[in-house]
Amino acid sequence: SDTDKDDLTVLTSSGTMKARSFKRAQALLHLDSGKSYVEVASLLSVRYMTVCEWAKAHRTGSLSFLKDQPRTVAVPSGLTEQPKPR
Repeated sequence: SDTDKDDLTVLTSSGTMKARSFKRAQALLHLDSGKSYVEVASLLSVRYMTVCEWAKAHRTGSLSFLKDQPRTVAVPSGLTEQPKPR
């Protein structure tokens, strides 16, 4: 929407966005200007599917997808066991 475009323009020019969020915002602005998913992926050095996922996330959740979501970290299997008594 025009409101999202205005918000993205303000956010990307503020200089306060994290790099990942900035890249996502740039992708949306490029797509809005008529560039293809392939062109945007090339410009931002990301995979085509990444651009597709960002566009889909934007369609379903507006600009909330710009922020990073918490990541789950897998614990290596040997670290969860209790030490053996000596």
